[in-house]
Formats: sequence, C-alpha cells, structure tokens
Amino acid sequence: MKWQLTEPHHIDEQVLPIGTIIGDDTNWPYRATKADPKIGRKVGDALPPSTNMIPVDDEARQAYDKKFQGQVPEGDPTKSIPLTGAPDSPRVPGVAPQPKVTAPAAPNPAPKDDAPKTGIAAPNPGVNAKPPAGHDSSKNPGDSKDTETAKTPDVKKL
Repeated sequence: MKWQLTEPHHIDEQVLPIGTIIGDDTNWPYRATKADPKIGRKVGDALPPSTNMIPVDDEARQAYDKKFQGQVPEGDPTKSIPLTGAPDSPRVPGVAPQPKVTAPAAPNPAPKDDAPKTGIAAPNPGVNAKPPAGHDSSKNPGDSKDTETAKTPDVKKL
C-alpha cells in the first residue's frame, strides 16, 4: 500500500512535507511498529489512512474505501471551526449569551462603621437644617441643654 500526503504528517519521529509518498517500498513504511492487542493489531500490519492521504495503488484504495465508506473525507483541519463572518461558513443561529461581568471585590474590605459622625467628620447641615427629632424650641428656648436654666428669666431684662 502506498499513500500520498496532502498535508504535512508526523511519521517516524519526523514531519514529512505535502506530496511525500509513504508506504511499502518507500523510505517511510506505513506499518505498525508495535503490537496493540486492544484493537487486534500486530507488528507489521498496515495502519489505517488519515483524512489527509490519497491512495496511490489499488490495495490502498480498498483500505481507503473501507475506512471512509466510499466517501471522500474533509481534509482541511480548520474546516470544522464555524466562523460566522467568513464567506461560505456555516451560519450559527443566534448569538451566544455573553457572561456577565462584575467588578472585582476589594481583597480586604474596610469594616463598616455605623456610628454617627461627630466633630469635624460630622455632616454640616447648613442654614436650612431641620432641628433634631424631639426638639421643641418653644419648650427649650436658647441653646442651653439644661431645661431649668432655660426656664428662668433673664436677670438683666428685669
């Protein structure tokens, strides 16, 4: 059996170029070098053809027809990759769902402080600020927090 390569092949620890004739009566016999009992192959049995080989003789043609059931297999190794934008490529229905991207979390997040801010860190309410809850200016005139002091009349006004 003789075969002509239509693509580079790795045979006998070397890469053979396109157009090389391999098989019986050549420098590159295409026969088994080891026995493989799992599939029943013995040393010296002919190896099955690949999709990138063309049979050169009748014996190789019979093995080729048996392996590929009389069909010519596709020899282009990149043909099976569906590229939707290329001419004559198979059309893939719809667009694949895109994964959702989330922002990465901080590796060591700072602890949350729920205590009210006081001093310089306190928010400035400004001029139109509402009085705090529970504050009644008619009961508590002035800025004093002591209600007894706030209720006594001013001595200077009397």
